[in-house]
Amino acid sequence: MELVVSSALLGFVLVVIGELVSLNALASVKLSNKSDTLNASRFAAEKICADVRSAIGFGDMYAAPGNRNMFPDQSSNPIFTGAPAPNSWRYKWPPVLPSAWDNPCLLNGQCLIVQQPTLYLDQKNDPRSPLYDPLAPQSSLNGLPTYMDASKPGEDPPSSSRMRVQNLDTVIYKVFADSQRPGEYVLKKVRLAGAVLPGTSCTDFSRHTVIDNPQTVLTGIVGPIDPVTNSLRLFRYLYQPTSAIKKPQYAADNPVVPADIVPQLYGVTIDVEIRKPDATTVSGTSDSLYSSRIAIHMEATKRVRKNISVTSP
Repeated sequence: MELVVSSALLGFVLVVIGELVSLNALASVKLSNKSDTLNASRFAAEKICADVRSAIGFGDMYAAPGNRNMFPDQSSNPIFTGAPAPNSWRYKWPPVLPSAWDNPCLLNGQCLIVQQPTLYLDQKNDPRSPLYDPLAPQSSLNGLPTYMDASKPGEDPPSSSRMRVQNLDTVIYKVFADSQRPGEYVLKKVRLAGAVLPGTSCTDFSRHTVIDNPQTVLTGIVGPIDPVTNSLRLFRYLYQPTSAIKKPQYAADNPVVPADIVPQLYGVTIDVEIRKPDATTVSGTSDSLYSSRIAIHMEATKRVRKNISVTSP
C-alpha cells in the first residue's frame, strides 16, 4: 500500500515539475520574441527618423507644383528629362522586388518619400576610391551639398546658372503584403543617389544607390489599420498651415497627400504594430502560443536647411 502511495506521489511531483519546465520554456520564448520584436521595430523606426531628419523635403522636389506628392515626376525630374550616366538608377526604375513598385510612387500612409542633399566628397579623401591618398589634405568642401546640370546630370560644373539645380538623393520607404504570411506586411527601402559629379564621390554606403534589391527594413507588420479606410497606415504627415490656424495639423493622406500641402510638410509620425511568431514547431509554421505583438510610435522632423549649398567656381 505504501509503495502504491509513494509511486502516485512521485508521479504527481514529476507531472508538476514537467509542467513547470514547459511553462518556463514558453515564458522564455515569449520573452525572447518580445525583445526581438521591440528591437526590430525600434531599429526600423529610428532608421526612418534618421532619414527624415536629414531630408530637406518630401515627395519630388523637382516636380511641377501639381505633382509634388509623387516620385518621380518624369516630365520635370532632371534624371528623366536630362541625360544621366549609363549607370544611373533611372534605367532600372521602377524596382521589381518584392513585386513591381508603383510608377510613380505616391506620398501616403504606406509610402514615405524624402529627399536629401547629395554631399560633396573629394575622391582623394575617400578610402573607397582608387584615387584615395591618405596623405592628401581634407577638402574644405567635403560634406557640403552640391548642384547638378538639369540638362545633363553629372556634368561638372553645370553649363550655366540657368540650368543649375540642387543635387538630391531620394529615399523611399514602401509597404508590401508579405507573400509568405497572409495578413502581414513588409517594409522595403530604396535609396536613389543624385548625380555623381566628376571629381566627387560618396563613401558612406547609405549614400549609394539601392534599387536592384530593395532593403527589407521590417517584417511581421500587422498594423495600425485605419478605421475609416480599413487599410494599413504607417505614416502620418505634419504640416504648418499658412492660415490663421497656427497649430500643426495632420495632412490628409488617403489616397495621397494633396500636392499643395507637400511644400508645407515638416515632419512625419511613424506608428508600427508588429507580430513576432516562433517558427520552430515541427510543422515549420508559427504557433500563436509563442507569438508576441508590440506597437511603437516615433516622430521626426526635417532639420536640414535647403538653402545651404555649394556653387561651382
